[in-house]
Amino acid sequence: MSTKTCFYCDKNEVLDSLMIHIGELSHSNLYLNLNQSHLGRVIVASKIHIKEIFELSKSERDGFMGDVALTSEVLQAIFCPDKINYAIYGDIVNHFHMHIVPKYKDKKNWGSPYNDDFPIFLNNQENKILIDKIRKKLET
Repeated sequence: MSTKTCFYCDKNEVLDSLMIHIGELSHSNLYLNLNQSHLGRVIVASKIHIKEIFELSKSERDGFMGDVALTSEVLQAIFCPDKINYAIYGDIVNHFHMHIVPKYKDKKNWGSPYNDDFPIFLNNQENKILIDKIRKKLET
């Protein structure tokens, strides 16, 4: 048994240093990534601690992907990106989660995978505005 903690499960200061909780979806929690080098970048994290997607039952997997689809639809409506990228890693953070990254033509990383080089951090008010927009759109 691992003694490592999981910041998604523990909801601790490590989590707070990387992202802000937007809300709870049916099978996941939605977070605004504090690095907004790709405007609208969020993370959808499974409500249950698993490492791999195959550890979810079919209904849990369908529910998680439904949360991803809903989130993507909301981001498209708010930010109008040219494309939305989806990234699942987990080498370091082994709680199953997906990065949802709006991409814009002629902007950072168009035509290549997104990266965290040259991060952009918004102020608290700007983050609050983004979160409020996302929450409002999720409610409709």
